[in-house]
Amino acid sequence: MIVLIKNVFAQYSGVLKNSFFLSIVDGIKLLLPFVAMPYIIRICGVENFGKIIFAQTVMAYFSMTVNFGLNIFSVREVAKNANDLKILSNLGSSFIVLRLLLVILCFAILCFMIVFIPFMQQLRLLMLYAFIAILAEAFTMTAFFQGLEKMHNIAVLQFFAVIFYISTLLIFVKKADDYVLVPLLQSSGLLISSLLGVGLLCARYKLRLHFPAFSELKKMLWGSSPFAVSIAATVINSNIARLFAGISLGMHDLALLDITQKIAEAAMIPINIVDQAIYPHNAKKRNKHFANITFFGVFTLGIFCALSMITGSPYAVNFFGQGELNDAAPLVCWLGIKVIFNAVSAYT
Repeated sequence: MIVLIKNVFAQYSGVLKNSFFLSIVDGIKLLLPFVAMPYIIRICGVENFGKIIFAQTVMAYFSMTVNFGLNIFSVREVAKNANDLKILSNLGSSFIVLRLLLVILCFAILCFMIVFIPFMQQLRLLMLYAFIAILAEAFTMTAFFQGLEKMHNIAVLQFFAVIFYISTLLIFVKKADDYVLVPLLQSSGLLISSLLGVGLLCARYKLRLHFPAFSELKKMLWGSSPFAVSIAATVINSNIARLFAGISLGMHDLALLDITQKIAEAAMIPINIVDQAIYPHNAKKRNKHFANITFFGVFTLGIFCALSMITGSPYAVNFFGQGELNDAAPLVCWLGIKVIFNAVSAYT
C-alpha cells in the first residue's frame, strides 16, 4: 500500500503540487469576498453593497468579452510548447495585444451605456472604477503560469492583490458614501498584481514581448472561439439574474441574490482546483484512463460539496450577511443541487 502511494505521488507529483498551490489561490479567492462582505455591508449598508454588486455584474460581461476563451486556449498552447521560448513569446504577445484591443472595444461600449442609459449615468463613477479590473484582465498571465505548471507564482500574485485590497479597504472606506471606492481599490490591486505577473514572465522565464503579426492575432482569436462560446453561456446564465434583479427588483434583492451565488461559487472551489490542476496534464499526456478516473472523482466531489453547502447555508448566510440577508438560505439550498451539475460541466 505504501509503495502504491509512493508510485502515485511520483507519477503525478506535478498535478499534486499544482493542486496545492491552486488550493492556496482559490482559498484566497474564497476568503476575499467573505472577508470584505461583512465589513462593506456594516459600513456602507446593504443598498450600497447592492450597487457595488451591480457594477461588478456588468463588468462580468466585459470580462467575458476580454477573455474570449483565451485563458483556456492559452493554457493548452503553453503546455504543449513549454520548452519553446519563441512560440511562448509569440503567444504572450498575441495574448496581451488581443486582450487590449478587446478592452478598448469594451470601454467604448461602457461609455455608450453611461451616456444613453439613465440608470447607468447614476452609477457612472462606480462603473468607471470597476472597469479598471477589466484593464487588469489584459495583463493577467494566469494562463501562462498554469500552462508552464508554475502555479506558485499565481498564489503569490493573488495574495498580493488580496492584501492590497483588504488593507486599503480598511484604511479608506470609513462611511457609507465611500462605497464608490470599493471597486477602485479592488481593481487597483488586480492591475498592479497583473503587471507584476507580466514582469515576472519577462524577467524570470525570459518571455520576449513584441507587437505580433495580424496573422498571429487571427490564429489565437480563431483558436479560442470555441471556448468563448462555452464560457459565454456560463457567464450569461450566472449573471443575467443579478442584472435584472438590480434593474427591476432593487439593490437589496440583488445583494440577497449575490450572497447566494457567492456561497455556491465557494462550494465550487475544490472542484475548480482539481480541474485546473489536471487540465495541463491532460493537455500534454492525453491519457484517457486518467481522464476517466478524474471525471468520476470530480463528480463525487461535486456531490460532497453540494451537501456541505446545503447543510451550512443558514449559518453562512447569517454570518456573512450580518443578519440582514437571512432570506437567502432557501435559495442556497436550491443552488446546492446545481453544484453537482456544475461540477460535471466544469470538468467537461
